[in-house]
Amino acid sequence: MVFSWLMAEELATAHMRGLGFTDARRTGAGADRGVDVTASDAVAQVKYLSSPVGSPDIQRFRGAAHLVRNALFYSWSGYTRAAHTAADELGVALFEVDEHNHVQSVNHAGNVIVAPPPLPPARERTLEERDEDALLAEVHRTRFITWAWRSMSARGRTKYWDNAYVTPDRADLELPDLLDRLPLEESRDSVVAAIRETQAVSKGLLNVQHAIKDRARHRDWTVKKVEWKVSIAQYIAENPGWQPPEYTYVEMPDLRRTFGELAGRLAALQRDLIAATSQPAELRRLVLNEARALLREEIDDFHERGYPPSLAWPA
Repeated sequence: MVFSWLMAEELATAHMRGLGFTDARRTGAGADRGVDVTASDAVAQVKYLSSPVGSPDIQRFRGAAHLVRNALFYSWSGYTRAAHTAADELGVALFEVDEHNHVQSVNHAGNVIVAPPPLPPARERTLEERDEDALLAEVHRTRFITWAWRSMSARGRTKYWDNAYVTPDRADLELPDLLDRLPLEESRDSVVAAIRETQAVSKGLLNVQHAIKDRARHRDWTVKKVEWKVSIAQYIAENPGWQPPEYTYVEMPDLRRTFGELAGRLAALQRDLIAATSQPAELRRLVLNEARALLREEIDDFHERGYPPSLAWPA
């Protein structure tokens, strides 16, 4: 028997998994915004109340779940007639749970709800593809490190490292004061050179990243050109100005060589800046601060990969 809303949500989650929504999980107290259980292709709201659920609850739930195909509602106290009408109009599957924890569908949507078929097993990656994946991961990590040093070199002056065509005003840069093993003017020149070098390395790494991805596009298109030979010829005849895409295929040894050169340039820059200061701990603090900011702000590029900020400082 259910004694709390938490137990009610757990029972609803288990029922959804039994329906085929195998990744169903509770959203957690206070975080649902009208949704208590989520899955890849379904959401549910759970009401553990003493009075029947009315139509406003159904309407609000469907509004919160308007982008999801399967909307399920679980109630321990039944539904009003108006709630049934609203659920039928909005395609919400209604389920009632009795005192023995038996879950029963009480409308048509609930009777016919079906989870999507499981995805077919992923194709095993070829040796060539795994080699590309490994290099792509190395390139991405090095881009993260380069960005941290680039933004640190122009601390507070992002207009300088965002735009490669703007010459930094040496007097505005803050980092030269930390490079106290060099005369001030020389330290300013070193920082300006570091900004430009990190810009160049970052651009080079991005080109390598694109070249790796173009290898896969080249393979796919080579296959499709054979499969679609007739339709492509017909399309060209009907659209004389169209040209089929051509993807550059760079050999992996060449890509690894280019990546190695770029990584070497970054390592040399790091060594030079570290050698130019008597306060390496302070320099490290600045680099890690920039790395943390990147992880907060560059969500798509870096945050999801789980890089630790310490990755930005040479071991």
